[in-house]
This record gives sequence, C-alpha cells and structure tokens, in this order.
Amino acid sequence: MRKINVLGISITDYYLKEALSRMDIFLRNGALNTVLYLNTRLLVAAGKDESLRNWIEQADMTICGDQETLKQSGITARNRVHEVQEFTFLRESLIKVRRHRDSLYLVADTEEELRLLEHDIDLLEPGLPISGQGLFGDDGDVNAQTINQVNDIVPTMIIMRMPYPYEQRLMADCALINSEVVVGLPDDLNLGNRKESFYDRFIRRTYQKLLRRLVSEYEKDKN
Repeated sequence: MRKINVLGISITDYYLKEALSRMDIFLRNGALNTVLYLNTRLLVAAGKDESLRNWIEQADMTICGDQETLKQSGITARNRVHEVQEFTFLRESLIKVRRHRDSLYLVADTEEELRLLEHDIDLLEPGLPISGQGLFGDDGDVNAQTINQVNDIVPTMIIMRMPYPYEQRLMADCALINSEVVVGLPDDLNLGNRKESFYDRFIRRTYQKLLRRLVSEYEKDKN
C-alpha cells in the first residue's frame, strides 16, 4: 500500500493481495463500502472538479482501471499492468461472491448497457447467478424503483457501470441502500472481447494525451 497523488487527487494504491484482503473485509463488515475504478477520463474531469475529486478520495478503495492511469500514478511493474489488462481484481472478487454464495446486483443507465454488463460479468465468471438488475439515470421514479428493489433483495455486492455523474449520484444515496459493497466501473470499461470502434479508440487516445499534458503541467506548477 502506498499513497500517490495525481493532479492533486490523493489516492491509496493497493497491491492485488491487499486489495482482495480489503474486499474480504468489505463483504463481511456489515457496512456499505464503496470501490471505485479510476480511468483517464475520470481523472481528467476530477482534476478540474472539486466534487469529483472529493468523491474519489472518499471511496473506501480505488482501483486503477487502465494502463494510462497506472502509468500516471507511477506504477510500471509488469505484473500490475497484467492485472489491469485481465481485470484480475474484479474477477477474483466475483469468485469470492460465488464461493460464499453471496448475491450480486447490476446497475446501468440503459437497458442495452445492462445487457452488456451482464454479458461481460458472465465472461469474467461464467454462470455466476445474478440476483437482480436495475436502471439508474435521469428518471427519478426509475431510480427510486431500483433502490427499492435493491433493498428488497439486499444483495451482497452491487456492480454499476455508467457515466460517472450517475455513479456519483447513486453513491451519494448509499445511506438508503442495503448492501455490503458497491463497485463503480467506468462506463467505457470493456470487460469483454468487443472490438473497439474507431471513435472509441480516438476518444481513449485523446484522453490519454490530455491526462499526460495535465499531469506534466501540474508537476511543473508544483515545482
């Protein structure tokens, strides 16, 4: 474990074994814990938005979700890059859910994204039972229905993948949610084998370049 700083955002980096040990605690401590995956797009936005920066820092655990985030955090070890590429932390967390016969609930902002998330989770841990699914976005009534369903099911783990403003809003309602762990994935995190479109590749590379420039400027100003 070590403390790192990216664009003024204070992040605690955990080695895989440490992160999984913390997940064991989260799954059994009787409190709602938040795990947030970081990527270049979120870091770029958080560098300019204090509320996002606070949201990241207040998460119970953060996980680097792409190679550029690792690099800009000063993490270059090959095994760490491999863990990110293979989604090892998330895969092992899902194995824990299966092993303990815990329940899993999925949240996305559209029906299509919900189906894709279910598909991707099945690729990581085939056949893992899913106790429920719900939508969360701009419709307050739909959001309330999802929270009510979560509280009826009381899932051990909630995995959400949607734009970060929705994730931020859902995590703000954590006091209303009965669960042990909420895992927030970036909406552009492809857990499956879907081919990256030209547009998605362009956006990804654009944010990589932007993050590098912002980090360089931040370090120069700091010195």
